Amino acid sequence: MVKFLVEFFGAMSLLLAVAQLSSNRLNLSIKIYQLQSAFLSMSVLFIGIVSSEFELYISSFLNLLIKAILIPFFLFKAVEKIKLDREVSTYINIANSLLFFNFKSYIRVLYL
Repeated sequence: MVKFLVEFFGAMSLLLAVAQLSSNRLNLSIKIYQLQSAFLSMSVLFIGIVSSEFELYISSFLNLLIKAILIPFFLFKAVEKIKLDREVSTYINIANSLLFFNFKSYIRVLYL
């Protein structure tokens, strides 16, 4: 059951990465980042439960605190302060960016 949850949270993190690429609103991108960080934290927590490693509990808590709560809080405050609620323009489209980063990862794996 725990293995399924770890795989589920990992898959959701990847799905949210694609969703973040397709998002062109700044507030939505911050919310997706926050949700992705929460899924990452839950994945690390369940791995810590399976392996009984106390360090993974601490890592999960710090990840949740910093990446899912503090960073989005300050980003939302900064966006609110400068009144920036517009669309974010992209230089390349979604399909090309996914192909580029997949190719980059493939090359990196080949030469490691």
